[in-house]
Amino acid sequence: MVSSEPTAQVAGYTIVRVLARGPRAVLLLAHHDGHPRVLRIVAEGYDVAQLDGEIDARARAAQEHAATVLDLATIDSGAPVVVLEHLSGPRLDELLAARRGDLSAGEAVTLIVPVLEAVASEHDRGLTFGGLTAEGIRLRSDGAPVITRFSTARAGAVLPAHFRGRVAEYGVDRDSALSLAALVAGHVAAPSGDDLVAALEGGQAVDLDPGFRSTIAALFDCAEPTPVRCAPGSPL
Repeated sequence: MVSSEPTAQVAGYTIVRVLARGPRAVLLLAHHDGHPRVLRIVAEGYDVAQLDGEIDARARAAQEHAATVLDLATIDSGAPVVVLEHLSGPRLDELLAARRGDLSAGEAVTLIVPVLEAVASEHDRGLTFGGLTAEGIRLRSDGAPVITRFSTARAGAVLPAHFRGRVAEYGVDRDSALSLAALVAGHVAAPSGDDLVAALEGGQAVDLDPGFRSTIAALFDCAEPTPVRCAPGSPL
């Protein structure tokens, strides 16, 4: 059992508090050399192959798109510890719950476009996420969305774009990213929200390449990206 006392140590990191407990892992907020870190202690009985796949996927992802893996360690029981970048902003689902109907079109573009770009860019690296959700995305302090959930991500062979349509995982990522974009657009009041939804639908209708280029261009025609207004949250 991991103590949440500030003086507790795990793998050389000073624990501040327990963030979350789940069947797959315990998340801890920690400090190391004056910097905040998130420790993900994998539960007993973990699937070694699945964990290896997750670590490979995180390592392949570009830093601007994913929470960075800073260290790997083990605790006395032998359980793996993944040390992650601390993200000070809220999860996307938390932000949307707090800002329902109150997002500006510019904020929505700031949230949507990097997610679409992340999917396209990581697909070019042979990385698939296994689908995206609002709970699996967190904001950095500058409001940039970052993908945090990699439990179903896979790093595979880099496929030419015209072959990806034959692999289900690529379609799952694409469809979930567009559904997430529509969810964000739905939190913008009319008429701007309606314009964003129309841009998403219109962009999809003509977007034959896997990079979302037409969709992104249509979104930029609706509004210029603006900083996202949000209070710092805890990395759950």
